[in-house]
Amino acid sequence: NISEPLPTKVELSKNFPNPFNPSTSLFVSMDHKSESSLIIYDLVGKEVRRLFDGTLDRGNTKMVWNGLNNQGFQVGGGIYICQLLVNGAYVKSQKMTLLK
Repeated sequence: NISEPLPTKVELSKNFPNPFNPSTSLFVSMDHKSESSLIIYDLVGKEVRRLFDGTLDRGNTKMVWNGLNNQGFQVGGGIYICQLLVNGAYVKSQKMTLLK
């Protein structure tokens, strides 16, 4: 069993696939254990989905967004922003395109 090397920095990799329908995978790499949030916003800055809010251990984590909002409803096609926050501070964001 080949193990992945431990990350040396905090990173939010590009989601795959992008554009996507119906779901996309996001990959977070942490160089230390910390309180983290992974949040999807629409283009006007409204929170659409909070994918993760808690403690992430050091290492690599895969998260999947299935195009649903926080209420469990399918969102419309368009561009969304994924933002990773670590210890309450902005770290990285990226654009994702949901095709309908």
